[in-house]
Parts: sequence; structure tokens; C-alpha cells
Amino acid sequence: MAGDLVKDPTTPQTVVHDLESFYWVLLWICLVYMKTSKKIEECSSIVKETMCPRVYAGTSGDAKINYLARQAAVGGFDVLGKPRLTMLVK
Repeated sequence: MAGDLVKDPTTPQTVVHDLESFYWVLLWICLVYMKTSKKIEECSSIVKETMCPRVYAGTSGDAKINYLARQAAVGGFDVLGKPRLTMLVK
């Protein structure tokens, strides 16, 4: 679910939220099922911090929003052997 929608459930859902939700599903698939440049501990941490309702419930969606902002500035995520998928995730 998009960070803004987690933060405020009364926010009207837009196509931008749908695209962000698609991003989270794509990222989850890559982290769980594909070999990436991240260590398994990093992958587990990303999944836990951004996708586990028990963990992010108290953050009002900030964990997701901060992850997106941090990744836009830092990068550093590669799906090994899949350059097009890496570009899509980035």
C-alpha cells in the first residue's frame, strides 16, 4: 500500500498511489525471490520495515515514504543479471 494511504486512510486513492503500490509488490518479489546486490539481512530488514503492518503501523507510513526518499538519493539496489528489472525498480 502506498505510504500516503497508510499515513491517512481517508486520502483519495489516485493512479499515483496505484503505481506506488505496484512498486512495493515488485520490490517485495525482487527482495524475496531474486538474487540482488543486497545481503539477505538487508533484504529482510527492508521487507520488515516497509511491508510488515505490525512494524510500520505506528509510523503512519513514514517508513515507506522515507525509504523511497532515501533510495532516490542513494540508489545501490541491483537485481543481479537483470539490468532491465533493476532499471524498473530504480
